[in-house]
Amino acid sequence: MVQDGVPSVLLGFDPCVSLVERCVKAAFDSLHLLCLAPARQRYRCEASIKDWAHVQTEAHQVDCAFMVSARLITETAQGRKSILRKRVSMVAKS
Repeated sequence: MVQDGVPSVLLGFDPCVSLVERCVKAAFDSLHLLCLAPARQRYRCEASIKDWAHVQTEAHQVDCAFMVSARLITETAQGRKSILRKRVSMVAKS
């Protein structure tokens, strides 16, 4: 993975490994979805979208955890950042 551009620091970070596994599963399921009949595609499309939403949420959590562990941001700054994102998402929904 380092040869493909992944920083070696992230390979030792356990939440990152979990995220990669989840991404691979979601990508495989998305490709599998394309091989199904149209009726089954519609049925499974919602589950696929939810899987990618979970991947996005986990990626954000891993990113914040890595930034805190690397001392790029403090935990209080992380809390403010997540509060700001919640406010932005609430405004976007309305």
